Amino acid sequence: MLSRLDADIPDALVYWQVSRGTALRSHVFPDPAVPPNLLITVRQKIMPAPDDRVKLITTPDLRFALCHIKTINLLPNVLAHQQAEAAGCDEAVLHRDGVVTECSSSALLLLKDGALRVRPLDDYILPSTTRKHIMETCRELDIPIVEAAFTLEEMMDADEILLSCTTTLFRGVDAIDGIPVGGKDPELFERIYGAYRRRLLTECPASDE
Repeated sequence: MLSRLDADIPDALVYWQVSRGTALRSHVFPDPAVPPNLLITVRQKIMPAPDDRVKLITTPDLRFALCHIKTINLLPNVLAHQQAEAAGCDEAVLHRDGVVTECSSSALLLLKDGALRVRPLDDYILPSTTRKHIMETCRELDIPIVEAAFTLEEMMDADEILLSCTTTLFRGVDAIDGIPVGGKDPELFERIYGAYRRRLLTECPASDE
């Protein structure tokens, strides 16, 4: 199916979702087990330019305490993202008592004093694949990585703020809650972005078929 779409959609987002299957509503698993369901959607995706920066808001993290498990209980994420949309922003930064966790549908990383700073993986953030790839790219470039939780104040003081997700790689942030941020180390930002993009094109080459 994807090969027939290549001519019409040169750059596409392919999303697949697997569920446990279809059965009568109950609080126990069906017995005997039912076959799983697989849903695949394909749509055109235009990647943003590296200098296309975004604006964020901050909001308390109201999610439950097992955020590292990707479930369908995404109502707090949806409400936070809608709050950002209503404010004319692109994303919402979630925090617990002033300590940043992640964004409603993205990971958040900082550049400070020549190093990449990321929150360690724990029960409050999803183990982002893009976060992992950014960290691997920084290691290849010999850029130091600091895995430590950071506060809203430390975020606002960062040299650059990176908003990352699978569909856009990562983008720089230029305002949070209406306050200008980042823009202090564009050379390092562009160095990481360029290396990441080259890695992506190498590992996922375009097909001529």
